Amino acid sequence: MDITDEQLDEMEKNLTNIDFDVAEAEERRRRHDVMAHVHTFARCCPKASPIIHLGATSAFVGDNADLIVMRDGFDILINKVPRKKNQYFYKNKPPCCFCLACSLYPTFDSICTRKCLFAYVRIHTHAV
Repeated sequence: MDITDEQLDEMEKNLTNIDFDVAEAEERRRRHDVMAHVHTFARCCPKASPIIHLGATSAFVGDNADLIVMRDGFDILINKVPRKKNQYFYKNKPPCCFCLACSLYPTFDSICTRKCLFAYVRIHTHAV
């Protein structure tokens, strides 16, 4: 299947054109949040609709969303946490804790993910 510049331009022009009411209805119908947004985006981009989901999986979309949230969280933390505390965090291991839900000890990346998600939610809900 060929991907045309016209299709790419159509998608680029509609990146922020999100009809959340349609997405909500699609999610109720499909019972899948990512596919709801794929179909909602396809309504905005009829020429690009055949290529919107090429190669993308729910995990791909969710993982990229997590990366964006982590990036934004780190951008917030870098400017708000004094240098000495940053150095302390990287030099010292976090306190040992055990997750009862999955019976695993948390890894450095899971702790960072939680901290970034917490920072992101706090900043975007103006709870800082």
